[in-house]
Amino acid sequence: MATYTSGVAKAAAEAIEMEESHDLLAISKLSALVCYKENRKWYACKAQSSDPRVCQIQNEEAVICTNNLLAEVRAKCGDSYEAYSSCLRKAGATFADCRKEMDTFHGDCVKTHFIERIKSADEEGWERQMNARWGRYLA
Repeated sequence: MATYTSGVAKAAAEAIEMEESHDLLAISKLSALVCYKENRKWYACKAQSSDPRVCQIQNEEAVICTNNLLAEVRAKCGDSYEAYSSCLRKAGATFADCRKEMDTFHGDCVKTHFIERIKSADEEGWERQMNARWGRYLA
């Protein structure tokens, strides 16, 4: 079990103890943008030090952001998220086999609940990636 430097990080980790890979894969594109700042800080820290203890706070911030996003997605988009996640589990995490479920999740959930947060990620220089991933949903 990990040692956390803050009670908030420990509570967030306990709330979502261990997600399965398909659960996280289903939100991976969304998380890349919504949690961009937290992940960028963590990667920058890791690039400066090979000691993982040095970057523990940045790691916790990235985990908390992802956990909070996952909880928010489940609360706001339960059906389309679960269908997509379930498809990824059954398909062995192959995105190509779950395009229909992905389009439903991204079109119904992401466009309705998260599009403003995705657009704000553009301020961080993610315009090309944002358009590649979300262009059809931004129209």
